[in-house]
Amino acid sequence: MNKRSDFLRLIFWTVLAIFLGLLICYLFLPLMGVSPSLAFTTMVTGVFSDKFTMGNILIKTTPLILTGLAFSFTYKANLYNIGAQGQFYVGCMCAVAVSLRLAEKIPGPLVLLLACAAAMAGGALTGFIIGFLKAKAGANEFLVSMMSTYVVIYLLQYSLGSWLQEDKHEYLKTNSIKKSVWLPKIIDGTSVSLGIVIAVIAAIVVWLILYRTTLGYRVRVTGQNIHAARLSGINPIKEYMIAFAISGAIAGLAGFTEINGMQHMLLRNT
Repeated sequence: MNKRSDFLRLIFWTVLAIFLGLLICYLFLPLMGVSPSLAFTTMVTGVFSDKFTMGNILIKTTPLILTGLAFSFTYKANLYNIGAQGQFYVGCMCAVAVSLRLAEKIPGPLVLLLACAAAMAGGALTGFIIGFLKAKAGANEFLVSMMSTYVVIYLLQYSLGSWLQEDKHEYLKTNSIKKSVWLPKIIDGTSVSLGIVIAVIAAIVVWLILYRTTLGYRVRVTGQNIHAARLSGINPIKEYMIAFAISGAIAGLAGFTEINGMQHMLLRNT
């Protein structure tokens, strides 16, 4: 009964948050000379106008789900990973590098697995560095993670102008990856790939980790009361680094779904 009431409470607050968010947005529309009723009608009809448009929404939803999960994981430890965008870019670079180098050497499905693993490893390493600085040097993770995004952006630009640049060396982008290493499309007539399924599975896995494993318990206890965590034998320093590494891996996974599922190349403004 308690679990059911918790679930219903979660649904209630989620729906209420969505409703209040939309309401606040619509209250500002008249100040911009826009009719709220017309905006709502356009939004609803635009979303459900055709299959291709609905597919585009799912495509854009995929990296948002994963980067949102990345932030939420560290938040459970009372940490703020503002640098999920940077970890996403690292995942993009790792995924495209593996896909370009190995597409013609080994089977496509194996390349996809390796690209996914590389993207998650790259994101995890980036996140771990932030967690390490927080744990060992007492650095403010909010600022460090935010500034790390700028470092990654410059690294991305450098890479696109050097070792990752397309063969003609005319544009800041990579070559297109081979079709054999694209994530399969799951809805005909759209560009929706298996990435959205990966994002949903990732959300379930993150929930299971946080609420059904000892690791998740340690992360949550650390976030709720660091002193109680220490008294119970939990090492908060270790949990900080683990939480950031997992968070970075999730953001890196978002980069994989973007490259192999949608863009099929790495652009300067991915």
